[in-house]
Amino acid sequence: MDVKNVLQKAKDLKGQAQEAGKGTAQAAIDGALGELQGLKPILSQCGFTLGDISISLTLPPSCVVSILHDHEAATTLEELAAREDLTKVQSLVVGALKNAYAFSGTFQKYGYVIGKLSLELGLIPKVTVHLTNVGSR
Repeated sequence: MDVKNVLQKAKDLKGQAQEAGKGTAQAAIDGALGELQGLKPILSQCGFTLGDISISLTLPPSCVVSILHDHEAATTLEELAAREDLTKVQSLVVGALKNAYAFSGTFQKYGYVIGKLSLELGLIPKVTVHLTNVGSR
């Protein structure tokens, strides 16, 4: 095999990999957006709403959504976490939110409150806490 043929084969394989990755990425994004739709009514029970969504079209794709805590609600995160009808992803997200709010006392001790949360859907959902300085309100 000459170098020209090897380079052409490599180019062909790259094209095939990109095409396969595109379908996989679309399926992953579709799945993430579906999970978010399922989370909306569940999180609203605790006063949360889903905000803007950022999607990074990488392999694997990344989907980040902002979560706002609008108001107090009758259902607490502890009650929600105890439910057995949640999907695995829903349970992981609720658990991560519950863990984030467990630090509220520590944040308040230093003059901060949870202002916004970011949820990243990936292999393991991740919640990032954005603190707001109470004095700057």
